[in-house]
Amino acid sequence: MDRMVRRVVHGLDPAALARLRRDRGLTQDDLALQVGVTSHAIHTWESGRSKPGPQNFKRLLRILQVTEGELVIATAQPSLAAHRQRAGLTQTAAIEATGIPRHRLLDIERGVRLPRPEDAEKIAAIYSIMPTEVMELCQTLHNQRTGQC
Repeated sequence: MDRMVRRVVHGLDPAALARLRRDRGLTQDDLALQVGVTSHAIHTWESGRSKPGPQNFKRLLRILQVTEGELVIATAQPSLAAHRQRAGLTQTAAIEATGIPRHRLLDIERGVRLPRPEDAEKIAAIYSIMPTEVMELCQTLHNQRTGQC
């Protein structure tokens, strides 16, 4: 039996979403219509009971005309996968966009292997971060996995 996997963007600041929506004079119904979801979905995002998927997160950024940093609670060290999700990409989309083989990209995101410099460049370009940040995130995760902290 196939399992449906729901991808969500972690770190969404529910209070910021509600404030930004109100600042722009939008009701939950207005925002829902523009994003292409129900007003109940907007309500659950603003209450923190659920989170938008990568595509809806990207739509929120565009509609509210904000950067990711204005809508996400800062964490000490976001994961590479979180950057991918915030860029509105699934793993499959990232694999297709970078041309990096599936097993290699998944290993990089999990910290099993470090990216090649050319892979870091490709990942950075589509995740909208610097190649050095890709390398640092991967190195940190890799060190945690191998006990070299």
